[in-house]
Amino acid sequence: MATQAQEDFQGALAEARRLYEELEYEQALVQLQWAKPRARTPEQEVALGLLEGIVLGDMGERGPSLAAFHAALLLDPEAKLPLKVAPKVARDFEEMRRRARADLLKKQPPVSAPSQEVPPSVSAPRQSLKPDLTPPPVRSPAPYAPVAETQARSGRRVLPWALAGAGAVALGVGTVFGLKSRASVSDARNGVFLDETRAHLEDARGSAGVANVLFGVAGAASAAALGTWLLAPGASSKAPVTEAP
Repeated sequence: MATQAQEDFQGALAEARRLYEELEYEQALVQLQWAKPRARTPEQEVALGLLEGIVLGDMGERGPSLAAFHAALLLDPEAKLPLKVAPKVARDFEEMRRRARADLLKKQPPVSAPSQEVPPSVSAPRQSLKPDLTPPPVRSPAPYAPVAETQARSGRRVLPWALAGAGAVALGVGTVFGLKSRASVSDARNGVFLDETRAHLEDARGSAGVANVLFGVAGAASAAALGTWLLAPGASSKAPVTEAP
């Protein structure tokens, strides 16, 4: 499986280079975008970023070209361009090399100086051996609190919060699966081979199904939390009754 993925990446990179040499810049970018999620090693990411920067530079997209060069040079500051390019693209590439080296130097942790040990004092003052006869401070007892009543009062509100938390978790996970489904649909549209497109569509359907189930669970948990909150009895506040003289 890893060998097949590597062959797919190398094939897409070679096809993008061929299209660039034939001045088919847009088609070359399509191949590079298809190969980008299939890069598995830093070397592959560097090769992809350099070729993408070259294509974008010749298309006049200087900002994206600089970003692609910078990302590749952060992985390998000594990388070289794989093709002969225009002088302006070569200047931009060398400028990004200097910037990448400066950024890498900033990220290096500072070297701490060795700690110097302070020699002990020759004549240390003697500690007094006189015992401390000061009595310890007297702590006043904590005021009485109706613990059982407090626990009962707080326990009536635990279930709604637990249901609300479960609903929030289900909503968050459902959102993740929904985004995953959209990503799979996008990958299916960008796929070149039919079997890969079908696999992405199957992943999209599965993720969408899980997302719908989790959204339903989130809605049910939220409704249950609201219902238990409204039906929970409030704290009793009976005033003490005093007998008349």
